[in-house]
Amino acid sequence: GFGAAVSISDGVAVVGASSNTGGSAYLFAKADDGWTQVAVLKANDTLPGDQFGASVAISSATVIVGAPDGTRGAGSAYVFGEVQGVWSEQAHLQPRDRVRKFGTSIAIAGDLIVVGAPGDADTPGVVYTYMRTGNDWEQHAKLTACSPSSADGFGASVAVSGITTAVGSHSRTAHVFVRSAGAWARKAPLIRNTSHSFGHAVALDGSTLLAAAPQASNAVGLVYLYSDLRARADV
Repeated sequence: GFGAAVSISDGVAVVGASSNTGGSAYLFAKADDGWTQVAVLKANDTLPGDQFGASVAISSATVIVGAPDGTRGAGSAYVFGEVQGVWSEQAHLQPRDRVRKFGTSIAIAGDLIVVGAPGDADTPGVVYTYMRTGNDWEQHAKLTACSPSSADGFGASVAVSGITTAVGSHSRTAHVFVRSAGAWARKAPLIRNTSHSFGHAVALDGSTLLAAAPQASNAVGLVYLYSDLRARADV
């Protein structure tokens, strides 16, 4: 499963390797003569089947690794930090309501972590945000779709940049949230009824969004670009 997920920041790359027998995340650092493996990350309490490494994200000296198929009833996300060249687990994130598939998608920007939990056939998807206070990560907000449904897959993909968070789903919709005065405002959703997989992957740079639809209705994959997201009306 090496390559299940990838992320890169400041000359350090993280590669997830999810496995039914116990996953890992590998760290590579850029040097003058190429890229060198510098660490292998494993959680302290994962079990076979948790799919640790199915999602990864890195920002500076902080790495997040998702384990969405938690064998104890809910997924997890693990935070690792680097101190003087040594990487170690710093936090184990789980939502207070333990929704299914937590950790399917993850993103980080500075002191903000966003974790997607797209749920299952019986559970609507949810996205959670965590803020860092000192050395601790605390659950900050719970984001949902305008009309939550167990079939929407809200949280299948997430991205964050500055004060903006984007959330992809399985319902041909991408959602945008903007943080102001400590709260998240839901903007009018982006909908592409002709693109069956719209929202499969999302990426943000400031207020500019890329949303992928690898299985559009004409059988050709498409990527949509939206700009000035913060100017969209609140809903």
